[in-house]
Amino acid sequence: MGEEQQAPQPPVAEPPARPSLPPGLRVAFYLLLIIVVLHFGSAALIQLLDPDLARALAAAATPAELEALQATIPFALVLLIQCLLAPVVLAATWFLLQRFERRSLADVGFRLPGGAGRQAVIAVAGVGALAVIWLLFTSVVAELRFTGWAEPFAGGDGLRPLGGWGPLPLYLAGFLVAAGLEELIFRGYVYSTLCERLSWVNAAGISGVLWVVLHAGNPELGAIGLINTFLLALSLAILRQQTGSLWAATICHGTWNFMIGCVLSLPVSGLEVYPLFTVEVAGEEAITGGAYGPEGSLLLTALLLPVVAVLAYLLIDGQGPEDADADRPI
Repeated sequence: MGEEQQAPQPPVAEPPARPSLPPGLRVAFYLLLIIVVLHFGSAALIQLLDPDLARALAAAATPAELEALQATIPFALVLLIQCLLAPVVLAATWFLLQRFERRSLADVGFRLPGGAGRQAVIAVAGVGALAVIWLLFTSVVAELRFTGWAEPFAGGDGLRPLGGWGPLPLYLAGFLVAAGLEELIFRGYVYSTLCERLSWVNAAGISGVLWVVLHAGNPELGAIGLINTFLLALSLAILRQQTGSLWAATICHGTWNFMIGCVLSLPVSGLEVYPLFTVEVAGEEAITGGAYGPEGSLLLTALLLPVVAVLAYLLIDGQGPEDADADRPI
């Protein structure tokens, strides 16, 4: 009998070529690109949404005048601009990954993980518990009093559902979108790219420092605020590493800002948001956070240190990423 003829084997596809530039240079180029997109995008949107403000910003004669004007921009406008620019940043990130790096958005964590609902519930519960514990401790060691409904929730005819409560879901959605924007940049592209050459610990530290730099211009920022911002960045990076996705980190980030700014009615990183209540805060600023809000509080530092330690322990102990087969790009 003659030898059986074997079917021809299909050619083996070669893996896509990895970028030739080192991760540090790619991160620097990416951040420069995003700064340009955000700068010119913000200028164009301000011109469209508030021409008077745009003219005033353009007429500022000195950096001090410009900084003073920027401080008067309503937070709602800032949040709206971030939400409108989020798809532009996402598109720029996608183009850079696809065209020059042969990577996808899923490679930098932009994916919906398996168990997304469970992760969302745990994230919201964890953030709520952290905020409540901080509130209880602060109420014990300082004076923190809720004295009534804030405008526009208080009025002669009671609560006004459209004028008062209506914007709250929009603020929550806006906080989540803005948080997703920051997570895509820092715990997404920056962190994932640095992990090509560095351990997750070093990548988390460097991306955290860069995130602190982003907040350096916030009003009323002090040393404690810098430390807490870095600890929050470490927590979010560990969640990114542990789940393999930006989902949980985005939920935590956005929910925290909404919880502090709207529900507890305190400043978020030095910025007034849309408070439900009028709140009187008295006591040592190092304890209460003062005008910077809870993120400038030593009590939050004391709470974040064990949070980071526990999350890192769970990660190192083997509580790794979710089943990769359960993930799907979004």
